[in-house]
Amino acid sequence: LKRFYFLFTLVAFISSQSVLAHLHERQESVEERIITFACRIVVYVGSMGNLLRSTISQVYRDVKQRQFIVAYGIPIPAHFSEKSNVGYLFLLLTLMIMCILEPIFWCAPNMDGDFEGGGLFTVHCPEAAGTKDVYCTASMIAMLIYWFLLLDLSIFSMRLSSFILVCGRVLPEVFLFLLGFGSVIIAFATAINCLTERPDSFSGIPQNALVLFSIGLGMFP
Repeated sequence: LKRFYFLFTLVAFISSQSVLAHLHERQESVEERIITFACRIVVYVGSMGNLLRSTISQVYRDVKQRQFIVAYGIPIPAHFSEKSNVGYLFLLLTLMIMCILEPIFWCAPNMDGDFEGGGLFTVHCPEAAGTKDVYCTASMIAMLIYWFLLLDLSIFSMRLSSFILVCGRVLPEVFLFLLGFGSVIIAFATAINCLTERPDSFSGIPQNALVLFSIGLGMFP
């Protein structure tokens, strides 16, 4: 039930941040703004509030029972020994930043001001202009964390769980391959740049690396 509730809040988050917010920018209908506001309240109250309550209660329990783990010489509550709980903590912090910088809240005192896109639950007021960049960045990070945490739903399918387990084992090897591939590209890109006569396609280290990368992927003409 907890995971399906998390999925519900993810749908509300996607609807308010990625769908409704960009359907008719600065020309949203009243209905779209009301639905957007309702979805964001669901996220802030239902998701952020629930995460805040559960995190505080779990940390308090660990501190009271003196259950700690040591990471880099620093004792931290045992609740964060699981990667998913660390993800929930980062999601909580990101949602708190979004709630503080929420444009609808900043525009609330001046909804009907003399600016383009004014009206009920507007996000286009001058008061919110200075917070939008940070708010949008936090929204992007929260979206990625939401999808990362959605992997918990894989327990409902044995095949999907096995696939994710295999991916977890293989990804480190893929990163090592990419690191080696990138090192070879940089080595040859810098070496080719030492030549006095070279093809027109190789006109500098960045261009050399791009051409070599294309060759490695079989995309060079």
